[in-house]
Amino acid sequence: MATCTHVLLNVEGGYNDGSLETWQFGIRFFVENNAIAPDTSGTLPTFDTVPATVARSEADWNITSTWAATVGALTFNPDDWLNDQVAPALHDNFGFGISANVKMLRLKASPITSSGHVGDLETTILDWTGSYPVGSTAGNMLPPQDSVVVSTKTPRIGAHGRGRFFLPPSGDGDTTTGGRLTSTSRGNLLTAMVAILEGMAITDSITPHLWVIPAVIGAPWTSYGQITSIDIGDVIDTQRRRRRSLVEARVSADVSY
Repeated sequence: MATCTHVLLNVEGGYNDGSLETWQFGIRFFVENNAIAPDTSGTLPTFDTVPATVARSEADWNITSTWAATVGALTFNPDDWLNDQVAPALHDNFGFGISANVKMLRLKASPITSSGHVGDLETTILDWTGSYPVGSTAGNMLPPQDSVVVSTKTPRIGAHGRGRFFLPPSGDGDTTTGGRLTSTSRGNLLTAMVAILEGMAITDSITPHLWVIPAVIGAPWTSYGQITSIDIGDVIDTQRRRRRSLVEARVSADVSY
């Protein structure tokens, strides 16, 4: 059993061209048992993990899990959360402003301790087996390291109240002649990302007294700010980590004088 402060959801995927390159981004969630809507920012409540053995096969994905959480008198089952809310929200809304060469492959939910580590190395994994979420923009994909950044805002003041995550690459149909994200793509992507975050959240109307809300959470892993708005710019960023991991095909030639 581990005492944890929040859950980290990693969204992982690859490309339809058969390359071995991968992409991922992460979103954090605070978990609370509360009869009323929790504060939009504050000190992270804690929950205890308990061992659980889950292996389930659904129509379009398989789920395995090694943990559940006791949140006061409630139980939070991450496999149900991924199955009932997270995967459907991504399936229905993922793709706007993203290349059709991109596909989603896996979700991973892990409980995180106050030291920032995965509690007892527990994980819940959803692997897609069919009907993969894919991008919607036809044509050529931008380089894998080129990413639209989703900036997140919370009621917390300062750097600890702001976050961001890097989406997989867009297609050239999403860009202007100047290489920026078109206003249409930006608007569609903004609507989709709001729907994804709202669809992932557990609120009292879904499970009485249980709240699992997207939040900005960082070291020292003791405080949170609910994500209350998102912001997307038209400048396409570069994620250096993806750039460094690219396997490069090269050509060379001798020069003589």
